[in-house]
Amino acid sequence: MIALAKAGYRCEIEGCQHELFIRANDKHTYTEPHHLVPMSVQREFKYSLDIPENIVSLCSSCHNQIHYGKEADKLLEELYKKRKNLLIKCGILINFSQLKTIYKLHKDDDE
Repeated sequence: MIALAKAGYRCEIEGCQHELFIRANDKHTYTEPHHLVPMSVQREFKYSLDIPENIVSLCSSCHNQIHYGKEADKLLEELYKKRKNLLIKCGILINFSQLKTIYKLHKDDDE
């Protein structure tokens, strides 16, 4: 919840126009936490990926688009550019090409 709170319970995709709703159990808008560098590749990193710097706040639509949409790379690149320096400070060393490959492999697994 730290990452969602830091994002103000808003989708971190610039210009996102998707309608948000209020959570049933509190006063915040509903967004979903998403590990930018997926936890499934934790074994490839020395430092934990389960940290607020690696978690972005996304609306349901943008979250699904990152996993399943044709324009996923654009959203992924935007988030990577925003988080790159924070990831480096935390010892999570990954370039955008490597990140895209990870997501591509996950999409192939889903098919």
